[in-house]
Amino acid sequence: MQIFISHAIANARLARTLAEVLENLGATTFLSSRAGDIRADEDWLRGIERALHEKDAYIVLLTPESILRPWVNFEAGAAWFSEKQLLFVRVQALAPNDIPLPIRSRQVYALDDGEQLEAVLDSLGLPRDGVREFVARFAAEAAEPVPVGENEAAWEGVQLQGVYYAWAGPLLNLQDRDPVPPPAGLLEQIERRGLHLRWGNQDRLAHHIERGLAQVFATDRETWRRPVVDRTRSLLVGPS
Repeated sequence: MQIFISHAIANARLARTLAEVLENLGATTFLSSRAGDIRADEDWLRGIERALHEKDAYIVLLTPESILRPWVNFEAGAAWFSEKQLLFVRVQALAPNDIPLPIRSRQVYALDDGEQLEAVLDSLGLPRDGVREFVARFAAEAAEPVPVGENEAAWEGVQLQGVYYAWAGPLLNLQDRDPVPPPAGLLEQIERRGLHLRWGNQDRLAHHIERGLAQVFATDRETWRRPVVDRTRSLLVGPS
């Protein structure tokens, strides 16, 4: 059994734990974030496409950090229409009601729940050996705070009046500059992308981000980023 594990870069550690568990039970896994899984002589995107085509089954790892990530959505869509086995898994930090459609129309299994993890292993035809230990590991990993946006390869946002407004991408690598107010039409464009808008107090940003919301920045995508704010509140987006 060869399994493609789709995950956000922010959850690379949790994804590696999942891969290690599955490999110890006899599977072979692919992680785009793991050195060596994409060949040194191939382009990153082509490596993803090759692995999506070659693998027997797909697992999409859903967390508060991953549900807005563009490449997770891309990989989940490719797996959805592949007619191969597809499993959606989550950690309990992500509530079922926070999972966007159409994914939440499918069964989603919690890795940090013993019975649900057993169901995942049964679906993959893998033994249940060590389930209690695995649940404890997943629960510990899920409790660790993770940086959202670090080292992400793909941008997600909208272009308006010659400026790009992003909520996903390698934003943490950019220089912070003064905040900017939202231009006319920005909120409407974001809502048309199917996202929910929220204004959050700046002293509560860490709390909002831990719950899976993403901050919106104006950026040139090369050197700088400017948070989009209304007085003392920052613009955030989340799944609708």
